[in-house]
Amino acid sequence: MISNIRMVQSIYDPLFQYQIAWQYRDVVCQYESAMRVESVTSLQQQASKMLAELHEHQEPILLMEHGMPAAYLVDVADYERTQLRIQLLEGILSGEADIRDGKLFPQSVAKEKMQRWLK
Repeated sequence: MISNIRMVQSIYDPLFQYQIAWQYRDVVCQYESAMRVESVTSLQQQASKMLAELHEHQEPILLMEHGMPAAYLVDVADYERTQLRIQLLEGILSGEADIRDGKLFPQSVAKEKMQRWLK
């Protein structure tokens, strides 16, 4: 609890804000080579053009606000595909947790439960 209080207090510390800005700068530098980076102002001024380019190139755009990452602009199909992947991975993690916790059924019991669900 004390560490959380320190973290909240340090958010308002200028040195802490400077350190965070440098961390974001490093992240942005990593992404600049991999993806397009635009300002929120550019999005406001050229939204239609940016959306057309987004659909054409199928490449996410990192939006910056006041020099810091603010959001990603992604194509709808990419977003939906990512959400499906996340659901699949969460299902796998859940299954692995069940295995680790010993929540296993023999095939005959699993088949019986499935038949009850399908009725």
